[in-house]
Amino acid sequence: MNPIQLTNGKSRPKAPRLDEVQLRFSDKGVRELEKLLTHYPDKKSAMLP
Repeated sequence: MNPIQLTNGKSRPKAPRLDEVQLRFSDKGVRELEKLLTHYPDKKSAMLP
């Protein structure tokens, strides 16, 4: 009896590289973020959940 091979290991999906990603933010979203940043000492603190 032969074992069933579900994947070959090479077809596993990968995350896109940084140079392949294009982020698009609305003007409203940028304004909201800038307003939010005024309440935190630095950008990293504002981004943490």
